[in-house]
Amino acid sequence: MSFFRSLFGGGGKAAEQKPLAEETYKDCHITATPSENNGHFQIAGLIVKEIDGERREHKLLRADYFPDKAQAAEATIRKAKQAIDQLGDTLFR
Repeated sequence: MSFFRSLFGGGGKAAEQKPLAEETYKDCHITATPSENNGHFQIAGLIVKEIDGERREHKLLRADYFPDKAQAAEATIRKAKQAIDQLGDTLFR
């Protein structure tokens, strides 16, 4: 895998993954889909909210890695909630 592909997430693996965890928080639907890289799992997911009748999405990707997929999913949900609390609807601009 090239340096730029690993840096920018190319390759389409994240789009193919099934959700590992889902949760609704403050009218936002959070889907955790941790991505695997060299045996470790990276925080990755999607935050969706309907604003004024329009579906808005924010792709969540963080540099944090975990040895276990379940731990990465829990951390994804936690980080998504933190982003929602800190940024509110500006997250979807």
